[in-house]
Amino acid sequence: MDFGELLKVFLLDLQSIFRYRVSSPDLTLPQILLLSSISSEGTDMSSLSKQMGVDNSTMTRLIGVLIRNKWVEKYKDDNDRRVVFVKITSKGCLLYTSDAADDT
Repeated sequence: MDFGELLKVFLLDLQSIFRYRVSSPDLTLPQILLLSSISSEGTDMSSLSKQMGVDNSTMTRLIGVLIRNKWVEKYKDDNDRRVVFVKITSKGCLLYTSDAADDT
C-alpha cells in the first residue's frame, strides 16, 4: 500500500470513529471535526481557521451551518470587539452520546 492509500484508509476509519461518537448522522466529517475543536470556554474564529486549514470565509460558512442548527453560538470579545469567539451550546453538547462517553 502506498502513502495515499494508507491515508485514505486512515481518514475513513477516523470518520467512522467520529460518527460512532456523535449521535447525529446528519453531521459531516468537517462539522464533527470543527465541533470537536471548539473548547468549552470558546475558541476564536481565526484560531479555528488556522487549526482546520481553511480560510476565514470558509470557517464563517461552516460555523453558520452549526449556528443555524443551534449547536454553537458566536460572541464578540469584551476587550476587542473585532475578535469573534464560538462556543458549543447545550444542544451541541448533546450531540456527543452518553454511551460513547462512557467507553472512555
